[in-house]
Amino acid sequence: MRKHGFWRILAIALGCLLAGVAIARDPSEPEAVARIRADRSATLEVLQAQAMAAEQRAKDPVDRAWWRLAVAEFADEAEHPEPALESLARLLDEARQLGLRDLEFRANARMAAMLANRGRTPEALKLIDRMNLLAKHMQEPAWQAEVHYQRGVLDRKDGRPELAVRQFEKALANYEKVGDLYGKAHTLNAMGMIYGRIGQFAEALMKHNEALAIATRLDDRQEMARSHRLLGNLYRNLEDEELGAENMIRALGLLEERDRREGIALRGELGKSLLKSGRIDEALRYAEAAAEDAQLSGSPPNKVNAFTTLAEVRLAQGDMEGAKLWSDKAMTQFDSVALRDQVLLRLSELRVLSALGQYQEARTQGGRTVYDARRLGDKVLEREALDALSNVQLALGDAEAAFESRKAHAELDRELSLETASRKIAGLEADLNQQRVEAEKKLLERDNQIQGLRITRQRWFGIALVGAFLAVLGGWLLYPSDSVSRNASTPSSKPAGMSSRVFMPHWLKLQRHWIVPPIPIR
Repeated sequence: MRKHGFWRILAIALGCLLAGVAIARDPSEPEAVARIRADRSATLEVLQAQAMAAEQRAKDPVDRAWWRLAVAEFADEAEHPEPALESLARLLDEARQLGLRDLEFRANARMAAMLANRGRTPEALKLIDRMNLLAKHMQEPAWQAEVHYQRGVLDRKDGRPELAVRQFEKALANYEKVGDLYGKAHTLNAMGMIYGRIGQFAEALMKHNEALAIATRLDDRQEMARSHRLLGNLYRNLEDEELGAENMIRALGLLEERDRREGIALRGELGKSLLKSGRIDEALRYAEAAAEDAQLSGSPPNKVNAFTTLAEVRLAQGDMEGAKLWSDKAMTQFDSVALRDQVLLRLSELRVLSALGQYQEARTQGGRTVYDARRLGDKVLEREALDALSNVQLALGDAEAAFESRKAHAELDRELSLETASRKIAGLEADLNQQRVEAEKKLLERDNQIQGLRITRQRWFGIALVGAFLAVLGGWLLYPSDSVSRNASTPSSKPAGMSSRVFMPHWLKLQRHWIVPPIPIR
């Protein structure tokens, strides 16, 4: 019993130790709170119920405050923003009263992300500035990394890609400084997303693949799924729809119970990739699933993505009424999303109006879409908007305007094609280098084998020579003793006065006595 008790205690201790290593937490955060916040194996409803029950049971004010943060985070992920924001606002005051700087920082970060996703940039910026003050006061590089990441997201959503890249680079440096590989992978994917939108496809591909490698090494299924989804988007922009769909299907297989938000985004994007590859029935299935989930519990950006995808699928089916219905539903989210999602909404409405023959409205919407896409710096969206606008202008008989739009589209297309070509060339060079390395490796292995055979042959040849020499020497040394024995046993035929001994040099006598015992001569 004592032995079993010892091993049980040891197992529990090791489990706690491993749990502490695997789950990063802030100084004042209780371990139980950190564990449930990091748990992705249960549904949001289960996690939220557990957190609410723990909050009610908590006696210590610090524990209770941290449990309140977990409840608010689960409410946000379940797409209940109003109660989440109210709870976080109260929590900020409570954290200041308790002097919990780490809790205050986490609450600010969650609120800033929520407001940024809903296009409330000034409010989000104010919270990020507060986070920056806390990070500098506490001299926490990990917090400073979070500040730069949040600023980068805000700049990306508001159409400042160059500034966003700089912020992400600073975040990356801080994450590397503290050894936070999870933060590093997340930031690399964010950087890749920007590079893909501004047409630097080779750089985007490198960032996403690096993020995927890190996430795979960490077994971070959430970031692995995100990496595959973003790679799918990238390949779709490179007009490789099959590879894009393949990456998104892989991402679907990595989703866990809690990944509701990522699942909605992923099914919508997969619907777009399948639609571009002509697989309309499959695209419809995923688009309808995304739209249904988004209506039940989708964030405004997810609703935009899901509804516009379903509108495009309906257009491809020739269902104009269905396309208009879902496009109008998507436009209801216009004031709740940031600039890029607004461009997506305008582009979707432009296509629907054009298909319905409402060209005047479509031209107005098209001009605004191109303008916003340029302001955003998203060359992929700008190219799509110019293509749709030129068709509308041509339908209206405005050949000059259509020519200018088509010319701008061709310039963008050439720029993006050059980037695509350079990516393919770089890929071919990498393949050639890999083949060269493999060929050199095989050649080296063959040379090593040949050298090994030569050494083996030389070794055996040397052994054979030594053996032959020893055999000859042994025979030579043994032969005189046989002759002496014969001479001793037979009558001598030599003249009198001659000795019957065989002549033998002195050195050989010594060798002979060393090898065999001397035979007395009688």
